[in-house]
Amino acid sequence: MGITSPLRDGFLNLFASRINNAWLRDPWGHPYFVLCDHDYDGEITDPCDSTKPLYGRRVIAFSPGKDGKVDFNNPKARVNKDNVYSWE
Repeated sequence: MGITSPLRDGFLNLFASRINNAWLRDPWGHPYFVLCDHDYDGEITDPCDSTKPLYGRRVIAFSPGKDGKVDFNNPKARVNKDNVYSWE
């Protein structure tokens, strides 16, 4: 059964059958990373590049790709090459 929001806006609606061990999983079985604009200022900082604000988004998500690795300190790191980002 899905979860619904009385606000009908800005709410993630999921079905329990689509969740694997309480994690949303990518095609390689790795958990997705999901970030929300928790203060509603219309900006989320790129998780792999703190100097890059992402404007006009309420939610972003990314997959660590086939290798399952992420370097949060270096956006051009080799392990980030196969990552899949919702904002690119």
